[in-house]
Amino acid sequence: MQRQRREEERISSAAMNAAVSQAEALGMTPEELQQTIDQMHLHDQHAIVAYPGSRPRDQEKLLEDSKVTFVTVWPNYLDAEKTLFQGRRIPKEKACPNPSVHDISDLLAQWELAHIVEQHKRYPRDWLSYGRVRVELKDPITGAPLHPDFPSRRALLLKLGESIPGLSSRKVRLEAEAAALKAAQQKNAAAAAASATPSGAGGGEGGEGGGRGNRKKKKGKKGRK
Repeated sequence: MQRQRREEERISSAAMNAAVSQAEALGMTPEELQQTIDQMHLHDQHAIVAYPGSRPRDQEKLLEDSKVTFVTVWPNYLDAEKTLFQGRRIPKEKACPNPSVHDISDLLAQWELAHIVEQHKRYPRDWLSYGRVRVELKDPITGAPLHPDFPSRRALLLKLGESIPGLSSRKVRLEAEAAALKAAQQKNAAAAAASATPSGAGGGEGGEGGGRGNRKKKKGKKGRK
């Protein structure tokens, strides 16, 4: 038990250090980066469930059905930019960069696989990774695969890694996230520039200029006398 606790603490510490490094690379504090990520997910306050059209069930019944077993998919499992330590479960060449639960859900809906999106679950090995998807792969009665192409979680992961890059909805999402991140960086840069400008600098120059003007006026009056 103590060994497991130490391992969890080590993983959590490594994830936190990675988050700090990522924030520094973007010119942001970890808190600012976390706030930006949270804002990107504000529209996903509740879990979403998608069902095969032939077997409609509401979310509560799906969750309460003791016969249903779920396979959990975290985006890190498919992320080519993550290491094995950070959770990648398939070969890097078969993975894709920056997958999201939305990408996974869109494909599962196309394949008519019942699944639940839990947007605000945080992956233990990666502090900045949000969301997971729970998928029903096998018939709760017979245990047979519900889709012939996905007899196992690994088969599903490989297919997801192959298919996600072609999603049109993914392109829209990435553009929106890039715009939000750029706006946050510009805001932080403007705030940093404003705080770096000495207060009263402009007034000092104006005062100095005013002083020179007054001296010239006095000199002119003296000359006329």
